[in-house]
Amino acid sequence: MVKRDIIIAGGGAAGGIAAWMAVEHGFDVTVVDAKERGAYHPCSGMFPNHSFKGFEEYPIPDSVFERDQVTQRCMSPTIDGLFDAREFGATMGKIILRSKFDAFMLDQAEAHGAEVLDSTRIAKVEISKDQVAMTVEPAAGGESMLLGDVLFLATGTAGFELQKRLGFEVPPTVQSIIGEFECSADYIDQVLSSGAYHYYVNKKLTRIGPFWITGRQDTFNAGMIDYTVSKERFLGAIAKDPRLKPLFSDARPVAPAGRDSPYMTAAIPSAPIKTPYGKRALVLGDAAGLPQCFYYEGVWEARASAKYAIDTLVQLRDGHKPPTAENLAIYKKLLARNLVNRFLRSGRRNSYLFWTAQQDESLWSYFCQTTRTNKQFRELITRAYAADYTEDGEDYDTRAGEAVFATIPTLKKLVYAPLFLKAAAIK
Repeated sequence: MVKRDIIIAGGGAAGGIAAWMAVEHGFDVTVVDAKERGAYHPCSGMFPNHSFKGFEEYPIPDSVFERDQVTQRCMSPTIDGLFDAREFGATMGKIILRSKFDAFMLDQAEAHGAEVLDSTRIAKVEISKDQVAMTVEPAAGGESMLLGDVLFLATGTAGFELQKRLGFEVPPTVQSIIGEFECSADYIDQVLSSGAYHYYVNKKLTRIGPFWITGRQDTFNAGMIDYTVSKERFLGAIAKDPRLKPLFSDARPVAPAGRDSPYMTAAIPSAPIKTPYGKRALVLGDAAGLPQCFYYEGVWEARASAKYAIDTLVQLRDGHKPPTAENLAIYKKLLARNLVNRFLRSGRRNSYLFWTAQQDESLWSYFCQTTRTNKQFRELITRAYAADYTEDGEDYDTRAGEAVFATIPTLKKLVYAPLFLKAAAIK
């Protein structure tokens, strides 16, 4: 029986890129994923330009993406505004379909030397002083054992039971519901603003997140986030809300391959776990609670965590150190320095300001108004899509906040100033 350097539980956004990076750094890797490769995965589909940074040696061809994201339409119940990156000769990023994106990552990992076990269930995992032992059950039947030095838990929110059994905490979660729709490519261009991400904040629909729409090639998805969601509430919002209804005027619900319904619910983490490492194990991506409640960029945060996990093992290998919990704590420091304390802090500030601090959408309406009237603000947001929050010294949040605050009428500034000051102080 061959003992691998790394066993990765989960072949999604974190597991796939971790495997690809691991083999490129000389590690022997096996990925185990319960789903068939290319299976549908609920995801808003956002892949901002900053998602490419740090992964230049792992190129993704344009054929993997659905289209460029060139616009973002921000909407409140009373007003909307449009960011169009083409105004500045740029794009905001790419739009992905997770089934195609995840399959590409696993294909690349396999092509570079990783072992990928699709449609294989993890029956049991034991972590001892000397190794990780995993019992797996392929869909074709039978049972086998894998041995490894280190386990990566990259199972997303679907793997919480395994996480608990191994003694790891699990993140708090909220709920999302996503609907899939068919339409023409012209519909995407004309009705949905050419690959736009529509971000609709309306507290009558959802208290803690947006109602979004993401245009792909000839399909789009739409979703909402809240403490609890339901198909009935989701469809009711589309049918009754005058801002949403026109965006679905000639769209048809469609069940994606392998699914019985066009509508799917999924848990979304709302805060990082405190200890994403343990004896011979690291927790990545959604399993570590890394998506943030304002941005919900789960794909980028998963990929970033994979990079820091591999960086951690490279440091241990170069220093001839074993993968004890104490030594693997490097991973938490890398996450904190490069992700939690910078990018996620930005999200916490915006989340407070636009969702937590008030009972209506007034501030978000001022955000939309600023988008309409302030070209420098639109350029700032466009550049923020490409910003590397780990290295860029520009404070995008403060500058954006100042622009929005300037839009507020003078007498109302006294009401809203304390909210902006408190948001700026959030750590």
